Amino acid sequence: MINKNWVRTAVAAAILAGSGSVMAEVTGNVAVVSDYVFDGISQTDNGPALQGGVDWSAESGLYAGAWASTVDFGEGSDSNLETDWYVGYGFGSDDVAFDVGVVFYKYLPSGDDIDYNEIYFGVTFAENLTLKYWYADDVINSGLSNSRIKATYSAAINDDWSIPLEFTVNDPEEGDSYNHYKVGVATTLGSINAELSYQKTDIDDEGDDDFADIVYSDGGFVLSLSMDF
Repeated sequence: MINKNWVRTAVAAAILAGSGSVMAEVTGNVAVVSDYVFDGISQTDNGPALQGGVDWSAESGLYAGAWASTVDFGEGSDSNLETDWYVGYGFGSDDVAFDVGVVFYKYLPSGDDIDYNEIYFGVTFAENLTLKYWYADDVINSGLSNSRIKATYSAAINDDWSIPLEFTVNDPEEGDSYNHYKVGVATTLGSINAELSYQKTDIDDEGDDDFADIVYSDGGFVLSLSMDF
């Protein structure tokens, strides 16, 4: 349910829109993660995932892309692949860039019938602080809405190392809202981007250890290795 390349795509589109460039850009990414965690909740039953995507951005600020990840929702679910299809528009400058778009989540095989749409609006300051609002009027085809606000920031240590930070407030139409916290350390090893993060939510696990692991209520570490091309 999340493509970490979207922020880069939107900022790149905004910069292209203000630069007078006449060329579009196509980029791709692949990743292996120790756990696919979406806003603090494992999408792979605390197991690893293989991910990848492709993005297209134009000098007008328009961008589009597709992203996929393996998933595992446990017994009772047929889905083993999530695909995200999105289109958006970025505009602004290096100092302040804006981003608006829509994403369609499609799960395969289609037996679970949990596909849904989400709209988003974001603003990025100086290319490293992003505030983004997301809204789904029928999340996972449940008939219920969900909104979330996410703040991400990358604090540079030096040219090779940084500290990625993330905080999300998730507010479902029914049930309690919850917060997700993430802090990590990231570096580039040749062509490989490596990130080790600690993630935690304040979801009440009600004493269920298995559920606590899935929703990271006790916290946990996630390792990501990715490559852009």
